[in-house]
Amino acid sequence: MANLGKAQVVDLDAHPEFDASLANKTDFWSVDSQPRRLSGPVPVYRAPLLLVLFSVLAYGQLVLVSKLPMLAGAFPSGDYVLVPTSGYHSVSLRIFLLSFTFAFATFAQGTWRERSGIGARILVGLLLTWIAIDGAAWAVTSYFGTLPNLHVLEILSGLAGFAIFARVLLGHAAMPEQVQTEHKRRQASVGVALLTVVMFTAAIGTFLVARHDPMVVTWLRKHALLGGIGPGVFLFLSLFYGTLYLIGRVQLARKKVPSFAAPVTVIIPAHNEEYVIGRTIEAIDRAGSQYPDDLQIIVANNNSTDRTRQLAVAALVRCRFVRGSVIDVVEPGKSAALNAALAATATEFVIRIDADTQVDETAIRRSMAYFATSRVGVVGGMPDVSGNSFFDRARAVEVLVKHGFYSVALSAVGAVVGVPGMFSAYRTEVVRRLGGFVGGMNGEDTDMSLRIGEMGYTLIVDPEIGYVSEVPQSHRHMREQRMRWFRSIYHVSSRNRSIFRARSSLVRGKIVLPYMLLNSGRRAMMIPLFLFGGLSLLAGSFTVSIPTVQSVLAVALGAPFLMAVLSAGLAGRADTILGLPHYVAFRLLRAYFTLESHLSISLSGNAPSASVVQMDTGDKIEDPDLRTAA
Repeated sequence: MANLGKAQVVDLDAHPEFDASLANKTDFWSVDSQPRRLSGPVPVYRAPLLLVLFSVLAYGQLVLVSKLPMLAGAFPSGDYVLVPTSGYHSVSLRIFLLSFTFAFATFAQGTWRERSGIGARILVGLLLTWIAIDGAAWAVTSYFGTLPNLHVLEILSGLAGFAIFARVLLGHAAMPEQVQTEHKRRQASVGVALLTVVMFTAAIGTFLVARHDPMVVTWLRKHALLGGIGPGVFLFLSLFYGTLYLIGRVQLARKKVPSFAAPVTVIIPAHNEEYVIGRTIEAIDRAGSQYPDDLQIIVANNNSTDRTRQLAVAALVRCRFVRGSVIDVVEPGKSAALNAALAATATEFVIRIDADTQVDETAIRRSMAYFATSRVGVVGGMPDVSGNSFFDRARAVEVLVKHGFYSVALSAVGAVVGVPGMFSAYRTEVVRRLGGFVGGMNGEDTDMSLRIGEMGYTLIVDPEIGYVSEVPQSHRHMREQRMRWFRSIYHVSSRNRSIFRARSSLVRGKIVLPYMLLNSGRRAMMIPLFLFGGLSLLAGSFTVSIPTVQSVLAVALGAPFLMAVLSAGLAGRADTILGLPHYVAFRLLRAYFTLESHLSISLSGNAPSASVVQMDTGDKIEDPDLRTAA
């Protein structure tokens, strides 16, 4: 540790530590950007080449299926549907999925044999699923004498395709090995019961409103709200998530004890953070002025090649309300830095903060208030934006939807998956019991909070716990960040795959995490889907039914756009609505990065286990219960 009493004081005015413009000049690449043997480099031209090949394959099939007499006779619907149907479809999703599968397999991260293998597995899964869907449709027709609706068959085919794509990658690409995850039943049945009640209530409410068919519903139906999201879906989603959100907010208010405080250590992993580390420490010092107990800081300097260490020492010397130290960590990687700082922590509670995150003055006090209840294991908040980035308006909407809305709603049924590592508070011994933060993969923060949740602890995300987190200011940095984030759902799911089978993890393991994987597959296909809509319109003179732009928008933007509006309304953040156009454009960029992140996943089956620094777990931890500190 650095001895601050003997440290040379650095003249802060002589160093641009508070100059955010240096962020553009900082090299954000680290060992965590591309975990060895789990991922590989993706040249900037790879995704465009994939899109070109996809377009050629898709357009060719669209034309041939309608123009070639043999294919047109076999598939009169304009898609590879094997049974007679009624109605029409807007997008030939089976042609789309086949085209995407071949294009993805061509440019995926691996040898020709590995790419052919992954493509074949996806293809077989698609074909078997479509045969099953069409077989069930034929059985229904034979029994009831009515033709199946083509639109329904296409929707089922598309959802199955998204799930199969994600499932094959999870099961056959290079992924972290499974870890033994502790699962304990803690009111899981209560969460399922509450979810069921809310779902039925939303369905009944939707039915009653639609039955009366007021003018607003008629207008929504006429205009195909939000790119194909009809009034039924609009009303159900609003009632369902809105109700869960309100229940979650009530639960948050009941869980915290504002008077509770205890000694806490803030650990900050730092690699080349000279442009911001001083600002981060100053913010913690200001928060210390509002915190009634002991507050310490440990900065884990992780192989920085700039002035991160010197400026951190100088900032700590200037602190008035906190004590701190700097430790040097030779092993590269954020997890190594976190675990070294965790090993040096002597307090019952620990808060990890990213080096580019500045906490609000009340953030630490608010977060610690929840630990009065011994069942609470992790507490996080909602990030705000700095105002220095081109992406700020879009990011403001994104964090409001994800952390300020969805996380609160999911907490109502005990189904929060991840608490963001930008700011998260833990019980120190619980983290040590789990061996510290995992290395060699992406998503170490989600992995930790997920495993703590499975141990029976409650995960809290409180939007009133605020902090400013730097938004990447360049396309290059945003690309690096998002490729890490979007790979993490696969890495975390692979490492904790026992959650899918655990009886105690009903909502989190059976609904939320599988949906997150399916949604990841859908988002990877969003840009190709937009292209496919245009190609279908271009091929319209040959095909049976011309797709509407609304149907493509419904898959890509409809529900997320709706949730953004609902989130802003419930949170009283009408100002964020002005950022919705930016958010829509940002979602397209995010989808492109998702595609690139999937292309970065290594297909080699010889991936090593994710590494964990094993630490002394100390005394045995008692199971969490409802005891509340006085």
